[in-house]
Amino acid sequence: MRPQPLQSRPVLPRSWIIVITAAVLLFVVNQWRSSSPVALDKPFLELRATHVTKLTTKGPSPQRYENEALPPGVREVRYPSGDLTLKAWYAVPRSPGRHPALVFYHGGFAFGMEDLDALVPFYKANFVILCPSLRGENGNPGNHEMFYGELDDARAAIRWAAQQPEVDPDHIYTFGHSAGGVLSALLSLYPDCGARLTGSAGGLYDETLFSFRPGVPFNTRDSLECQLRILPPHASQIKRPHIAYVGDGDTPVLHGVPRAESEARKTNAPLTVVKVRGDHGSSLDPAVSLFLSEVQKTLAPPPQSGH
Repeated sequence: MRPQPLQSRPVLPRSWIIVITAAVLLFVVNQWRSSSPVALDKPFLELRATHVTKLTTKGPSPQRYENEALPPGVREVRYPSGDLTLKAWYAVPRSPGRHPALVFYHGGFAFGMEDLDALVPFYKANFVILCPSLRGENGNPGNHEMFYGELDDARAAIRWAAQQPEVDPDHIYTFGHSAGGVLSALLSLYPDCGARLTGSAGGLYDETLFSFRPGVPFNTRDSLECQLRILPPHASQIKRPHIAYVGDGDTPVLHGVPRAESEARKTNAPLTVVKVRGDHGSSLDPAVSLFLSEVQKTLAPPPQSGH
């Protein structure tokens, strides 16, 4: 019996939230385009090391959730991220020994039961699965920063996974959808992120992402604040291979693809963009299946030379 998805779920069905959010983003993309982004004079990692985000609103994630019972085969764990202790759901195969692991970053700004459903192919393939909730989400401490401090949490979750006795630390992979896809994509900029391969579905947003509602917790007219929260401006600096799956009907995310590909070509950075059928929500399932196929290629033993 497979585990059911993780923890808290927003009051509205997640599928509704995805559709509504995508529709609003599409309107914004068509009605509002920010002025040309300010050129960055330093690499992403240098900027991140010195920049302190300036939050205009402090508090938890704006997305509501419900506490739900742990499904069979899943347990709740705690992982440290700086001075925060955050919750995650964790599923381990029954077979003994070390296993490859998938760290999955959920869509939206709260973890819900539906998030784990998409991961059934990995569960059936005997992967350890870690689904972290992030600062300010699901009752966690910390402020919602919309991809800034949360990126630190995403990195911390990988470190926690690598320390578990049932995880093969040389075969950790990350994947995220929508908001989680933004984080998984940004992880590819860290040579020491701990992931062998990173992937995303619906995560290659451009700066228009931050104008879709008034609840963004920072100044959206500050180009540096915006650019440090998305991958496309920095795609030339990708260090860990990233596969970005984008639905052919996911218009808001499709707007970010040309810049990401253009930047990556400058340095031949390991970015692969794969178009799949579907919109922002329906593209997730095919993306997960395709990503698993790519991951399994890295698990296959090298061919034996003839004697």
